[in-house]
Amino acid sequence: MKRHFLLYSAVLATALSLGYAARQKPRGHLQYFGSHQPAEGEVETLDKFPTSEDFYEIYVAPRIPVKFRQVLTPQNMPAYGLWTDAYLNTTFAREIMYAEYGKKEDMDNSYRYYRMEDFIYDYNFKDIYMFQDVPKSMQGNVSIPFCLRCTFERVLQRVILWMSSGGIQTVLHKDVFDSFYCLLDGTKDFYLVDSSQSGLVEKRHWNKAGAYSEVDVEQVDMFRFPEFQSLPWWKSSLKPGDCIYVPKEWYHHTRSGNHRTLAISYRFLHPPYFNVSGCPRVQSIDRVRNLSSVTLLTKLETARMNMLQKFAGQDEVLASDIETLIKANPRQDGDYVRFFRLVDRNRDRVLSWEELYSFDMKTAMKVANSLFGAERRVKEKPSYKVQLSFASPKIEKMYQQMHGHIHDEL
Repeated sequence: MKRHFLLYSAVLATALSLGYAARQKPRGHLQYFGSHQPAEGEVETLDKFPTSEDFYEIYVAPRIPVKFRQVLTPQNMPAYGLWTDAYLNTTFAREIMYAEYGKKEDMDNSYRYYRMEDFIYDYNFKDIYMFQDVPKSMQGNVSIPFCLRCTFERVLQRVILWMSSGGIQTVLHKDVFDSFYCLLDGTKDFYLVDSSQSGLVEKRHWNKAGAYSEVDVEQVDMFRFPEFQSLPWWKSSLKPGDCIYVPKEWYHHTRSGNHRTLAISYRFLHPPYFNVSGCPRVQSIDRVRNLSSVTLLTKLETARMNMLQKFAGQDEVLASDIETLIKANPRQDGDYVRFFRLVDRNRDRVLSWEELYSFDMKTAMKVANSLFGAERRVKEKPSYKVQLSFASPKIEKMYQQMHGHIHDEL
């Protein structure tokens, strides 16, 4: 009996140990994001910018990411090669820049404002990085990439300067805008997940207010995030002179190399339609348009573009389309009727995109306000533990002007 008991105990112990081992080691457990399985492949790569229309039709409209390899030169992007630490410190020393603490992104990170010269002095040995809308004084060195002209200039919302000494990691997140990221210095890896995988990514521990996963990208806990064991992903690695388009709603996490990283990020609302009439007949890639010549989206124009998403993909808007919207939203029937009458200037009962892009927004907001109302965002928790210090009254005044700034993640 004792012998059978010992044999049974040995078998049970072996089974338990095997089960424990299996439970302890699902593929990718406590390893870097993407270790659970090979990437589906590399993001498609082009060696030159397409025209704006081709970029819209092939990539933006269907929301397909694409990388552009070695497309930046000092001629088409003056900041490329020019913005060394010495140049920035000499030319833009007094510019006020926003810097965040914590190279590994955390939604509770604190931040402060620096003069450029102070940031240049600190950033190589402090755990900080710059995240700043390109100041007016620096916009002459920043150009609009060739494929982002015409319609895209009309929906350009922000142009952001990123700078660090390397080692930056973002959380796994998604954005409500399209992003076009150009690397001027350093290296950066993009880990991308198709927006169609929301059922896997957002099933557990998803922060709705911030649109990010609480997963630790350095050590993925496969027991806390079991859906991640089968999550398909794509990769793209950038070097200086490269750019990448990341469509809205695509989940992404980025990781920069351990050396100076400098980049420009163009963020734009998803165009509901490509308005060819807004483009010159002949588009020259050699003609450089600086950021200083472009007007970024105002609040009114942002409201317009958000509303026009209802008609995305249509060549025109018919009266029957409005009737369909009224049936789905009967409480807004009066606003839809007034909106249609306002926009239909030639009274042909058809709204062209020329009309949709040019109607007077102030009047529309008065006669059909409910169609342009902004959704309320639920704040789950404070985004930051703010710890600010001001070296002078001038910097404090700048902070007061920028206090409404909302942090966005790459």
